Amino acid sequence: MERFCAVLIASLALFSLGRLCPAQEEGGEKKPEQKRREAGARVEVEHDGGERRVRIEVRGDGERRIVPFGMGRHRSRRTVIRPSRVNVVDGAYFEIAELLVNKQEYDEAIEELKRITAASPDPEAAGAAHLSMGHILRQKMGDTEGAIAEYRQVTGRYAETARREIVRAYEEVGEIGKAVAVLDEMLAKAEAPGDKAKILSDIAEVYKKSNDLDRAIETLRKIPTVITYEEAMKADPRFRVHVREGGMEGIRVRDGDRERPIRGKAKE
Repeated sequence: MERFCAVLIASLALFSLGRLCPAQEEGGEKKPEQKRREAGARVEVEHDGGERRVRIEVRGDGERRIVPFGMGRHRSRRTVIRPSRVNVVDGAYFEIAELLVNKQEYDEAIEELKRITAASPDPEAAGAAHLSMGHILRQKMGDTEGAIAEYRQVTGRYAETARREIVRAYEEVGEIGKAVAVLDEMLAKAEAPGDKAKILSDIAEVYKKSNDLDRAIETLRKIPTVITYEEAMKADPRFRVHVREGGMEGIRVRDGDRERPIRGKAKE
């Protein structure tokens, strides 16, 4: 009986030791996760231009590796951006530009995209082409000022993304003041209340990132002065506002494919 107890205790001790020690693969090779931990790797979270959240794995030697959420393999950021729906002519130019980027023929890729901005009747395609040229100039050719010039010409659907790229471009070279100056200029030219509110929000975000919280608050306080609640609800795609002569009748919020009322009060 004593011998049985001794064997049992020894087995439990070995089991506990195995649980405490990091697991290794056959042949004594450590698992990748253990190697990364021992090398001092850490994971950060960033946005890749505003469309996707990505995991940035920073290794002990400073090397950065981008791993998008929901994917177990590396996926590089796209340089040429094109609308989901595009006519066959613009589609051909976008495709040629993307292939030229893959061949590292960046000047030629830009020339193809200029064909879209010069002749396309589709403003969304033109905006995407300007955005793509900005990406090529900044990411592939290191031309920050040239990229910003292209970003500033983006209108419509991609305008908000372009503004974020302008801010990021100046942040990369440590010129926050220029980022605010460009956004102030865009604010002065903006006409729609929704556009003004979004630009003010972008300016506040720049101040917040630079830890100038007083200016961030001051800028955010300007938003209610350039847009009303009714205009804000109309500008938000989640809401559908019913308007009668004399004021706002009611608001319905989209819930999937359905709508439900959240306010049903008409002005007298």
